[in-house]
Amino acid sequence: MVTTNSAVCNFRGFGPKATDTKTMHALYRLAHYPLLATLALERTKATMLDGRACWSIYEAALTSIDWQTTSASELDFMRSLGIER
Repeated sequence: MVTTNSAVCNFRGFGPKATDTKTMHALYRLAHYPLLATLALERTKATMLDGRACWSIYEAALTSIDWQTTSASELDFMRSLGIER
């Protein structure tokens, strides 16, 4: 049986652009992403999160994100997870 990445990305509404399962399962240091670190403070004391957790945190805060002050590297990371403005 062959599985596709889209099945994983559609789980719980993951965006269509986040098609790389390695991205969603990899661990990321919150210190590298200041906006994510700030948003995560309310939910966890962890210093690293997997892509699915990062996606969930960003998605929950979409309406309150100040896109113009978010760093280019963090915007790239967000896009890799399937988060779009």
